[in-house]
Amino acid sequence: MQPESTPMNPSSRKTWTGVKSRSMPAMLQSRDLYFTPPALATPNPTVKTESSGTDTGQVLMRPYRTFVDVQEMLDAKEQMFKNQDKAVFELFGRVVYSSRENFQKKQYFQFRSLLKEQPPYINGTLVHWEVGSPQDIAAQDFLKKRPSHAKCFCRCKLKQDPRAKTGWVVIVLEIRQSGWKEIQKVMDTLGRKDLDEPTSSSGN
Repeated sequence: MQPESTPMNPSSRKTWTGVKSRSMPAMLQSRDLYFTPPALATPNPTVKTESSGTDTGQVLMRPYRTFVDVQEMLDAKEQMFKNQDKAVFELFGRVVYSSRENFQKKQYFQFRSLLKEQPPYINGTLVHWEVGSPQDIAAQDFLKKRPSHAKCFCRCKLKQDPRAKTGWVVIVLEIRQSGWKEIQKVMDTLGRKDLDEPTSSSGN
C-alpha cells in the first residue's frame, strides 16, 4: 500500500530563477508560472553514472527533461508535454519511502526534490522487472532503512491521476542510487548553483 502524499501548501512553492533562454516560448516567460527551463551548457551532453556495479544506462541530459526539483518537472509536463504520453523525464531526487510486492512485481516509491525538504511529494511505481536483473537489484537498494532520504536517479514517465494530490503519478522506468559526485556534474551542466547555497539537506 502506498503512503499518502503530504498536502502541498501553494504558498511554499519555490523555484530556481536561473537565466531564461531567449528562445523560450512566450507562455513560459510569464512571471505567474513557476517553471523556468534550465539553461544547458551543451546541446546534448551525457553524464557517466556512478552506480555500484549495475549497468543501468547513462544520464541523457535532454533539454527541459532533466530535473532536480519535482515541481519543475511537473510544471514542464503541464506546460510543454501534457499531451505527450510517451515523454520521458530524468529526475535527480530523493526517495522518501519505498515498499515492494514481490508476487505482483510492484515496487512503490514516494519522491521529493533533491534539495528541498518540502512538498510536493509524488508517488511512483516500478512494475514487471526481471528477477535478478540490474533494474531489480538497483531498485532493491531503496528498501533499506537509512537515516536520511536516499538520493536517486529516476528515469520515468508521468501519468495523470485525479486521486493524487499533485494530479500526477510517476511510472518508473529505471531507478538507482546517485551521489554528490554525479549530481555536481549534472548541476554544472544544467547551469544551476543550488549546491553552492546552504540547504537543510545538501550535506546528506
